[in-house]
Amino acid sequence: MKKGITCDDFRSYARRQRLDSASFHPRADPCSTGTGPGRLVGTVVLVARDGKLIHHQAYGWADHESRRAMTVDTVFRLASVSKPIVSTAALVLVAQGRLGLDDNIHSWLPEFWPCLADGRPAQITVRQLLSHTAGLGYRFLEADAQGPYAQAGVSDGMDASGISLGENLRRIATVPLLYEPGTAWGYSLAIDVLGALIEQVYGAPLDVAVRQLVTGPLCMADTGFIARDAHRVATAYVNGTPQSHLLQEGETVSPFEGAVGIPYSPARIFDSQAFPSGGAGMAGTAGDFLRLLEALRQGGSGLLPSEMVAEMGRDQTNGYELPDAPGFGFGWAFRFCAIGHRQRHPSPMEPGAGAEPTVTHGSSIGRKGLPSSPSPIPCTRGCPAALSRICVMQSMVPWSLDNEFDRYEQRSLLAGMQSGSYE
Repeated sequence: MKKGITCDDFRSYARRQRLDSASFHPRADPCSTGTGPGRLVGTVVLVARDGKLIHHQAYGWADHESRRAMTVDTVFRLASVSKPIVSTAALVLVAQGRLGLDDNIHSWLPEFWPCLADGRPAQITVRQLLSHTAGLGYRFLEADAQGPYAQAGVSDGMDASGISLGENLRRIATVPLLYEPGTAWGYSLAIDVLGALIEQVYGAPLDVAVRQLVTGPLCMADTGFIARDAHRVATAYVNGTPQSHLLQEGETVSPFEGAVGIPYSPARIFDSQAFPSGGAGMAGTAGDFLRLLEALRQGGSGLLPSEMVAEMGRDQTNGYELPDAPGFGFGWAFRFCAIGHRQRHPSPMEPGAGAEPTVTHGSSIGRKGLPSSPSPIPCTRGCPAALSRICVMQSMVPWSLDNEFDRYEQRSLLAGMQSGSYE
């Protein structure tokens, strides 16, 4: 890996638990200010610029009831932030020549052959899985429990389904595609399918493949599909009235209005028998994820060629837009805020006319105040203020970093993970 943030950097910072004298200083503790005291149970914020960790801080509690303090190496359920890690593993296979972006996935997954609504078989490519243009959907985004994915018993990767990855793919394949691959895009189970593809191409279980292709080379030692030390994992909470409560096993919570939601299993991350969900099944630390972001910022750091990394941060959806999220697209690993280029609709995340697009990724867990709302945000040239706005939106941090980030012009990286809301 090129010179930049290393394993030793994070170990040193975790031990010291203090800011460098050159670091900026946030105006307030996010866990004790805002619209009311204790809005967040806990949060971890790391900020790096040009390969130097300029801010690291843990606030609040990893577990409110036991008063277990949050630390910078607290482990979070990553939920959808698993997607960039697994997508990077697939791209390493592409870079090695073992997989092609335009390869038909059915040669590797012959039993996975979903049809279109009219019954015609559909051809799906690796590129379409990576960019969420394959025609797949998500069970938790269906309007009610009578949706086709729910009826087929499909798992979104965060419940206690008790099924294998192969069985989940079989169930997904029984549901007609939402559209012909390549003609639209929609956030989906595509990365779960990609995980199964990685297993076949690499010839090993997904957890082994991801460790050998990505997390091992990048020293992401605390990231994986199973959390081994329960005492390091942030406890899950749900926003509620009159106050928040512990997330119960099997409790259904919807991260979006009008969606049926997910029957979450907080215990799943400790279950070695749970199938490895490429789209939602990993756990890790803010420091580990920042290592991945830093490797990509450096152009791949020997993991991927720089040209491929550049494509990861470009919109790969051919300009198609979602009716309820205009201006957003998807790259090969991250959600893509392309407002500065499309200039079609106003957005609270807009980096400004003519600015570079902003690459972001959050998780469905954090949208309802559950823990592990990791919001790792690489901020591209020209929109440092957008970085802080996204931090507030994605992590719901009730303090602003706008003026602080105005001091840093380019290539800032932020990895933030929160531990829910507690009124």
